[in-house]
Amino acid sequence: MQSDSIAIFMQQNPGYGELMKLLKMDKSERNELISMFVPTFIEQLTIHVVGLIITAIIKVSGTEAVAAVSLLNSLIALFQQSFASIGIGVTVVVAQLRGRGDPKATGKAASQSVILALMTSISVAILCYIFMEPILKMIFQLSEPKVFEYGRTYYMFNTISLPLIAIYSIASAAIRGSGHATSSLAATIINSVSHVGVAYITVYWFDMGLTGICVALVFSRVVAAIVGYTQLRKGNSDLERSRITLKVEKSVAKPVFKVALPILMENLFFSGGRLVTQAFSVVYGTSAVAANGIANNIHGVMLVPAITASSIAQPIIGRYCGKGDLKGAHRKGKQILVMTIILMIFTAIVTFSFMKPLTGFMTNDPEVQQLAYPVIISYCLAIPFLWTLGFVIPSILRSSGDVKFTSLVCMAAMVLMRLTTGYLLAIVFRVGIIGIWFSMYLDWIVRVVFFLPRFLSGKWLEFNVLD
Repeated sequence: MQSDSIAIFMQQNPGYGELMKLLKMDKSERNELISMFVPTFIEQLTIHVVGLIITAIIKVSGTEAVAAVSLLNSLIALFQQSFASIGIGVTVVVAQLRGRGDPKATGKAASQSVILALMTSISVAILCYIFMEPILKMIFQLSEPKVFEYGRTYYMFNTISLPLIAIYSIASAAIRGSGHATSSLAATIINSVSHVGVAYITVYWFDMGLTGICVALVFSRVVAAIVGYTQLRKGNSDLERSRITLKVEKSVAKPVFKVALPILMENLFFSGGRLVTQAFSVVYGTSAVAANGIANNIHGVMLVPAITASSIAQPIIGRYCGKGDLKGAHRKGKQILVMTIILMIFTAIVTFSFMKPLTGFMTNDPEVQQLAYPVIISYCLAIPFLWTLGFVIPSILRSSGDVKFTSLVCMAAMVLMRLTTGYLLAIVFRVGIIGIWFSMYLDWIVRVVFFLPRFLSGKWLEFNVLD
């Protein structure tokens, strides 16, 4: 009887039947998806939960410290894009080489990428130190003096630790690209535990305030770099250990940069635009800046399932592209996209339900909480479809090497929507910090308009990084 009822339901709802057919996987597919998704999800959740905990610890130093860190986090993300794009490049290249069954080449690509990222991060750190004062004055020119001083401290510690986070990031990206996400998770867990543990000790035991937070940040990055490098040197069945030398081989670096350079430009635009839009909140005062930062932290935790999907799309789909199974790559992309939308609907409901306890965890200021509530409600409505389609799809497209198109669309959406509209809403029409977020939603809509048709058409499958 039950099977008859299911059959009748499927006949009356053909769309549901097609959805179930799409999501159907054999045992090997399920195992691959689970082995990648679960550790990557835990890894991403750990990173963002640690962000919430650190913000809660920072609040001991006052609203000014929370505001300073909130403003600078976007700037630090901008600095990190210099080598984060290399991480995406090595993930795609390693995944496609894995699809071809060449563990020796994957190991060489990984080791070369670590050197490239290390050289880049050292250069960026030097430039950041040289131009520290002009950068800080540009960001904090409308802020209170105490916020400026907190900002200088946080900036300095982040700058000197850029090479450390570069080693960890690239090693993790290479390991994830080889399909062994559990190894990458180990480095993240050790990094996070050391970060929170040392931060708690320095702030609550030694009363070091924001300086203690910064000491914990550097210490955790030292630990993460050591663990990440050790994992990479150890290798695995799909990533053969390779001697790391300062000599850069063109045959290895070329495919990595083929993916990395367009993404670098895109990420610089994105992080730079995000920094500018976050600065729009300064005109509304310290409470608004703190509220915007708290909303951003909760937003980051809420996005964990979608970010996880973006992270695993490249190693999984890239492997299909590497072995030439384009039909399988397209189908796998659809599966990841549909499952992400379902997960994000559930996540939005949970976030909305626990909105007040989450904001209360990070601030005791009722004004800051009240300013954050409308923002959180708005992105609970927007994220499940707009963010998922606007950000997960480009990750899928990059799996084959289709990076120029995605980067151009993302940069155009940032300039035309997020920056221009954000300025008009937040500064000209003075609608408050919610105007910054509405401009972001318009950015997401533009992404969807361009990325969804390209994904469905399969044009992205015509690209190949290795050839």
